Amino acid sequence: SGYIVIDREWQAGDTITLNFEMPIRFVYANPNARQMIGRVALQRGPVVYCVEGVDHDGLDVSRLVIKENGWEAEHRATVLGGVTVLKGKGGAISPNGWGDDLYRFASPRIDPITITAVPYSVWGNRGAGSMRVWLQRSYG
Repeated sequence: SGYIVIDREWQAGDTITLNFEMPIRFVYANPNARQMIGRVALQRGPVVYCVEGVDHDGLDVSRLVIKENGWEAEHRATVLGGVTVLKGKGGAISPNGWGDDLYRFASPRIDPITITAVPYSVWGNRGAGSMRVWLQRSYG
């Protein structure tokens, strides 16, 4: 029915602990949304995640590409009073060697990086920088 009833006499200090499976899932954008082709978002349970530059040494996170395996949830009690972050492997497309060129024939270098994602609801609370929900998917 979408809800649970716990019928009892409640006392001060009573608590309830609920444990749910909350696997990390990848949300794929509809390819008819042209700007979203090849992009994925991260979700764990009902929580949508984003990546911020503050977790990646100020990197413009629009240059990140993510891999779809090897992601883990990690609770950090010291972040904003306690936040579960997601950590996984990916890459950062390097701007080095491009100069003022808009195009070139050589494939851009992708530097390996560990990506940290935080719940979307808490972004913008730890410093200025870029933010993304939808990230380019790595096909390599």
